[in-house]
Amino acid sequence: MAVNHKYKQIDAKAMSWDEIELFYNDLISHGWPLQGIIPLIQYIKNSNNLSPKLFGCTSFDKLIISIYNPVELDREALHIHYDREKKLWNFKYYPYPYNDVEHERNYSEEFLVERFRNYIDMLKW
Repeated sequence: MAVNHKYKQIDAKAMSWDEIELFYNDLISHGWPLQGIIPLIQYIKNSNNLSPKLFGCTSFDKLIISIYNPVELDREALHIHYDREKKLWNFKYYPYPYNDVEHERNYSEEFLVERFRNYIDMLKW
């Protein structure tokens, strides 16, 4: 028997890219190993093409990027977090509510911005 879920949208208020950068700099100043995310945030913030169409929010050490404002956490949302054990940045793309992750990739810090550009091209954002 199929379970009929009534979808309840989960939104988060989008933050400015300046606020997101300050948030991560604060975590870094408290010893979190998240320095690699700062060039990515600055890349988005300084891009005339991306900053007006991408919206972000944070959840602890996770950056969530979407094309919607407010950010819908499980629909067309890219979740980026640092895997401390593997020392890699993990990208997970959630296309639709109640569906599995459509794409998941791990990237080293040195290629984070380049891989992000490729990833959003793949998503056609």
